[in-house]
Amino acid sequence: MVMCLDNDEPGHKNTLELINAVEEESPGKYNFDLKIPPEPHKDWNQLLQHISKEREKAALQEVAEDEWAQEA
Repeated sequence: MVMCLDNDEPGHKNTLELINAVEEESPGKYNFDLKIPPEPHKDWNQLLQHISKEREKAALQEVAEDEWAQEA
């Protein structure tokens, strides 16, 4: 089970509520491994968007360098 909730107080509260609800329904059936996104990212989507932008910048830089090399 994967839950991607916000890394803030409401997200933490909801995570615990979901874990408790699953445990109440199916005690011991599931293991939970909580991971939070690294600072300064509020949630996993924000981290993925950041990574995507960084990769796009790197790709554009590579294209520009290739074009400059061909012009030289």
